Amino acid sequence: MNNNNSPVIKETIQIAKGTAILVLCSLIVCIFTNVFNLPMILGFLIGGVYAVFNFYRLGKSIENMLKMPPAKAQTYMTGQYFVRLFTTGLVIFIGFKVDFINYFGIIISLIFPKLTLFFSEIFRKEEKP
Repeated sequence: MNNNNSPVIKETIQIAKGTAILVLCSLIVCIFTNVFNLPMILGFLIGGVYAVFNFYRLGKSIENMLKMPPAKAQTYMTGQYFVRLFTTGLVIFIGFKVDFINYFGIIISLIFPKLTLFFSEIFRKEEKP
């Protein structure tokens, strides 16, 4: 399969667009609530980029799993889940420990791919047969 036509790539691009819009909206809200500063900007940017990367890794894991026998696929997906969980925890931990990155921006950004999927389903035009 041509990598440019991969469903994972196409969905990740859509998630990246939606996440970017939500990060921008969040930063605009920060401006109006007087919490707009460099740590907040970095928190939202790091969280947004990581959230899109995490979504991509999930898609690639599913794509790879579909090529495996069931027993191996289950072990593989469990391992990949824990890797994604650990790296998400690590990113949040860094947000708490590093003074020039706001952890709140990171944590909020992690839900943006889910919000993007939710809103894209609501506004998706019905496909005609």
